[in-house]
Amino acid sequence: MKNGLKQLGKAICYFALFIGMQFAVNFGYMFLYSFMLGMKMAAGEVIDPNVLAEDMTQYILKQSNMITIIAGCLTLLVLWIFFLIRKKNLIHEVNIAAISGKQAAYIIVLGIALSVVV
Repeated sequence: MKNGLKQLGKAICYFALFIGMQFAVNFGYMFLYSFMLGMKMAAGEVIDPNVLAEDMTQYILKQSNMITIIAGCLTLLVLWIFFLIRKKNLIHEVNIAAISGKQAAYIIVLGIALSVVV
């Protein structure tokens, strides 16, 4: 029971790291887009605030796939560095075991479904 709770806690931490990376990358994209709009406004272009909010929303939605890819890569990089520093083996730490093809298919479908939700 104690080991199961420990593993659940680790899984929650990995998930929280990914969500935090999603938030950070999303914030970075919003910051860059805001900066570009600010430069346009500094050049004299008048932008309606209602249009501004809609434009930013559309920009973020168009970039959502790239945001997810970048966040995933950054998450893997942070985990790789984390395990290097701690001198731990990732496979041992997460208790990876052999699975059947049927289990792999379920995991892939679940991964895609959760990716869509995130």
